[in-house]
Amino acid sequence: MKNYIIKGLASLFLVGSMASCSDNYLNTEVIGAIDSDKCAATVENAKKTLYGACWSMYYVNEAVPAQAYMGGESAMAMFYGETPGQDCLDSYICIVTKGSWDMFLKMEQINNSDYIWTQSMWVYAYQIIGQCNELLAQIDGAEGDPIERDMVKAEALTMRAHAYWRLMQCYAPRWIDSQEGNAPCVVLRLEPTTADMPVVSCNEVYDQLYNDLKWATEAYEVAEENGFKPEFHWEPSKNVCYGTFARIALLKNDWETAATMANKAREGYSLMTNDEYHKGHCTPNGEWMWWNSQSQKDSMVYADWGTPFTANGYYACNTEYGGLRINIDLYDLIPETDIRRDFFLTEDKIGQSRERMYNDKMISKDDQKIKAVKLLKSAKDWMKENTPEGYGVPYQQKDEKSTPLIAFGTAIKFLSANGETGPAAPAYMRAAEMYLTEAEALAMQGNKDAQAQAIMNELNKVRDVNYDCTATGDELIKEIRLYRRIELWGEGFNWFDLKRWNEPIVRRIWKADDPTSGNYPAWMEAELSTTVGNGWTYAIPKAETQYNKLTPEI
Repeated sequence: MKNYIIKGLASLFLVGSMASCSDNYLNTEVIGAIDSDKCAATVENAKKTLYGACWSMYYVNEAVPAQAYMGGESAMAMFYGETPGQDCLDSYICIVTKGSWDMFLKMEQINNSDYIWTQSMWVYAYQIIGQCNELLAQIDGAEGDPIERDMVKAEALTMRAHAYWRLMQCYAPRWIDSQEGNAPCVVLRLEPTTADMPVVSCNEVYDQLYNDLKWATEAYEVAEENGFKPEFHWEPSKNVCYGTFARIALLKNDWETAATMANKAREGYSLMTNDEYHKGHCTPNGEWMWWNSQSQKDSMVYADWGTPFTANGYYACNTEYGGLRINIDLYDLIPETDIRRDFFLTEDKIGQSRERMYNDKMISKDDQKIKAVKLLKSAKDWMKENTPEGYGVPYQQKDEKSTPLIAFGTAIKFLSANGETGPAAPAYMRAAEMYLTEAEALAMQGNKDAQAQAIMNELNKVRDVNYDCTATGDELIKEIRLYRRIELWGEGFNWFDLKRWNEPIVRRIWKADDPTSGNYPAWMEAELSTTVGNGWTYAIPKAETQYNKLTPEI
């Protein structure tokens, strides 16, 4: 198993992913297979090998547990970063029999090395690391322009750092629990080898990533000065490299580095206008920094992120499950003048009282007790009026057999670009995240409140003309964290942020005749302390410990 996960994936996806990519996706000629010992023999080979690694962030890999349902980066962000958090409800999980989802949402199996969710992120991340290691082992000898060669090397280092960022989010302790970085975390693989390797300390991983990204940022700068830039939006660019650096620095509570890198990352990117914001989560714009293909020809059909999670996806239009919905406790914290409220179906949108609309189920035409026929029509009319042209009507019944139902708090933030099974995903990285990262990192330094306030105003006044950040100290930090939850809702950050902030998860349930209650189903009620599951730290999967004799058995 170790050989397959570490080496097998390193070579398989180096070649197989490129061979299976459409020329539409890569916008370049399909080249077929490349022997692993020639994957970076030339700069052109190295670029195509890199494209294979990029493609692995956006397709179904049956070797990764749980990815038969959905593929790639967006799947990892949703299932690890959003679903187990407290702000974003997956309507499918809310309705199906709780079963294993109950254990997942309450982190009851997080320390079980044989549990599917301890394995998926590990395999996903090391597949990318293995691909990048194959390339990096050879690229210094690649034939071609040395400046372009170094740029491709910088991209591979950025991709590898991104994969380690994902691993550290799940398998490393939060920084304050890391014994000042001396606690063990993951295996640091930097070469294309199948040798047994030990788990190293957090500091060893962070030191390596810092060194890699410092080299990479310099290489990107030199490349740009000489007219070289990554060609495609799904490649990691200079700005993405700075953004990755900022993300990693946040995990380490290295506030100065996080602020500096986030500021550099957002250079050249503009925040969405109000009009763009309303259609900006299905249509790339000047705020998006890194995203996957959204071509219909590259769709994974029912394995696409958009199929279960968008308001015009297959689930929303053909099943009783629907897409995503917001925790009403978070919604109630969004000011009434903030355009970010516009994405969610609540009683104020359709002229209803919360007592009449609020329930623990969907709005169903069969539920005459709340006059649901009129509610359902009003809800669909509101969705139709607030969806950009060209994306169809969210939650629109496709045929007489389909039964699309709508829940209180249902979101229309995300839409499929090309219909119910079309490709869709939140951007891998966008400028607003970097604004919030910079503001948080400045506020955490304790003496830069004014700078943090200015950044918060620059971001949030675009979304809410009445916004004015005047808080200081701990209240400023709380405000930044709240707006991070609001701005990045549904994009894969909630559980990860709560973990590093050392804040508990609180899911309040719906109670009949109580409009002040929460909107989680009863079985999902939880108040999870920060110590649950060994401090929210996933166990190293058995797939690694059984075959790598230097990793500890759990």
